[in-house]
Amino acid sequence: MNTPSSVLYGWGSLIFAAGIAFYYARKDIDARRRMHPVSWNDTNADWEEKVRRMESAQQQQQKSPPSDDKDPKGPGFATDSGGGSSSQPPLHSTTGEPQT
Repeated sequence: MNTPSSVLYGWGSLIFAAGIAFYYARKDIDARRRMHPVSWNDTNADWEEKVRRMESAQQQQQKSPPSDDKDPKGPGFATDSGGGSSSQPPLHSTTGEPQT
């Protein structure tokens, strides 16, 4: 049953186990912090610089007009639907032969 001594023993062992887990977790966290020393001001400055670089890159993309020399379909595709300005005659729709 739940006698006062068994409850006390349960709580004591739970607190002891939590203390051991906390000790090892804290030891691991401190070791990682020592490997990568960073002050709060440095972190803030790095973040602000990163935001500035991202904003300037976005502004440059908005300022530069898209180039018209690149055909979105790739080389060899005529953009004129009539086919009159193309150097090759248009193909027949069913046979694939040039129209005359």
